[in-house]
Amino acid sequence: MKKYREIFRELRPYRGEFILGPLTKLVEAIDGSISSVLGGLFTTSACTGGKVVCATGGKSDVAGLVAAVKGKVGRTVLALTPTYFAALIGDLDAHVYGGDEAIRDGIIRKLYGFKGVISLRDLPEGVVGALIPDSAVAIAARGTLKDMSGFIEAETISDENGFPITITRHLSPAKRKEFLNADVLWGAKIVQPSKVQYLAAS
Repeated sequence: MKKYREIFRELRPYRGEFILGPLTKLVEAIDGSISSVLGGLFTTSACTGGKVVCATGGKSDVAGLVAAVKGKVGRTVLALTPTYFAALIGDLDAHVYGGDEAIRDGIIRKLYGFKGVISLRDLPEGVVGALIPDSAVAIAARGTLKDMSGFIEAETISDENGFPITITRHLSPAKRKEFLNADVLWGAKIVQPSKVQYLAAS
């Protein structure tokens, strides 16, 4: 399993207090990087379950996608590029997929029987999505905090996806700066490639 370490830093004038805004930015930046790396896993060669044609991502493609998972739709996540995800929800009434919340989060649960339909960035060229059984991809993560000395605040939190992100904060009175860091060590791998199918436009 390839390991990645995501580290982001925010510098701001010394205030002597913990501010939520910069912390939120750091966690969102880490989530974005994780999403990008995950998208890159689903190459045509890695998804040995084969190709499924998904012409537009709209409702007209759904029957073929459901049929492709052969009765295991409730245990399968449908991942789509942001463009295809937008095409799918564009064909639906807002009350069906959850409205603004689904658009902001990029995930719709239990749509058309799938365990989830997600928007996944940075898929490889020629790949517009993937059909991913819930046991086909392994993701492991841990916080990096070992020693709290030197920090005025240090803790490991979980983001909305369950990733443990270590937050540390220290001050530099000489520079009148406050350093806020977010750090996570994680890895991901397709462990059952024969069960993962990639989607292509044709």
